[in-house]
Amino acid sequence: MKKITRIFALALAFVMAFALQAPVNAAEKAAVNQEKAQATVQAGSFTHRVRSLYYNSSTKKASLTIEVNSSGVYRYQVQLLNYNKKKVVATDECSLYAFFTLKKNQLYYYRVRATSYNYSTGQYVPVSNWSYGYGINTGVCTVKLSGKKVRIKTPKVKGVKKIYFVYVNE
Repeated sequence: MKKITRIFALALAFVMAFALQAPVNAAEKAAVNQEKAQATVQAGSFTHRVRSLYYNSSTKKASLTIEVNSSGVYRYQVQLLNYNKKKVVATDECSLYAFFTLKKNQLYYYRVRATSYNYSTGQYVPVSNWSYGYGINTGVCTVKLSGKKVRIKTPKVKGVKKIYFVYVNE
């Protein structure tokens, strides 16, 4: 009889410990969610753009710089996606500029979100939704000039339709 009483007392102690702990965890979660919501409202005012895209013909790679401007003090997570936005090619954590090296004749997309440091976990946590940028085409065209004719040869890039913009300055 003593053994059954001890087991019952131990089980009751566990139930009481978890029952008392549940409201505290729920309150902590609500406070964290409220902090995240406030940070999301503040982090919603950031802009991003492609700062530079430079092709190096000797290495046959393109270097990309993405600039993030913000009114707050956040770090940003910038992801580079493939042509159909389904696979993450590279990720960079930055406060102002993100740098990537791209392959020639590829189509990429990028997305940005704000992150804030969580002192209880010691990690950066997202405080905004992903913000999509435009596509980045690293296709390198060749241009040949002969007399009054110009020949432009465009490479095949997966995910890009044939759209041409030709600007002429006389």
